[in-house]
Amino acid sequence: MKQRPLILTGVVTALLLSVLWFLFLHNPENDKLKEKQDDLSLAEGQEIALRQELASLESLKEREAEIDADLARVKGMIPDTPELAIFIREASRVAEEADIDWLNVAPSTPVEAGSYARSDVTFQFSGKFFAVIDYLSRLQELSRTVTFQSMQVSPSSGEEGTILTVSMSGKVLSLSGQIPNGPLEQDVSMSEEAA
Repeated sequence: MKQRPLILTGVVTALLLSVLWFLFLHNPENDKLKEKQDDLSLAEGQEIALRQELASLESLKEREAEIDADLARVKGMIPDTPELAIFIREASRVAEEADIDWLNVAPSTPVEAGSYARSDVTFQFSGKFFAVIDYLSRLQELSRTVTFQSMQVSPSSGEEGTILTVSMSGKVLSLSGQIPNGPLEQDVSMSEEAA
C-alpha cells in the first residue's frame, strides 16, 4: 500500500510539472506565435492597400497627358501672377468683335487672400442689346476666369435705337499678387493703348 501514495505523488508531480510547463514555457510561445500571426495579418493588409495605391498611380500615369492638359487649362484660368493687362487686352478685343464701346475699365491692385490673390475689376461699356449679349458670351469664353458679382444696366434711346450702358464689377484671381511687369497703372494704360 505504500506504493500507492508514491505513485499518486508521482502522478500529481507529473501533472503539476505539465501545468507549469504549459504556463511558463508553452504559453509564451503561443503568445509569440499569435503576435507573429497578427504582424503577418497587418502586413498582408498593408500589402493590399499598397497594391491598390499602386494600381491607382499606374492609372494616373496612363492619363498623364490628359491630366497635364487639364492642369495647363486651369493654370490659364488662374495664372501664377495677376496678368491684368493681358486680361484687359482680351476683354477689349472681344468688345471690338462684339461691336461694344468701352467706356471705362478700372482694375484694383491685387490683394493676397490666403492661397490666391484677388483683383477687383469694374467694366463700363455700352452697345445695342444683342451686342451686349454677344459681348457677355465672349467674356465667358475667355481662357481667364473672372467672377462677376454685380451688373447694372441702364437703357437710353439714341438715333440707332435703344442703347444699353452696362456696369459690371467682378474679381480676377491669380495664385500670387505679385505684379511681374511693374506698377498696375502702367499695365492698364498699356493695355488701353493697345485696345
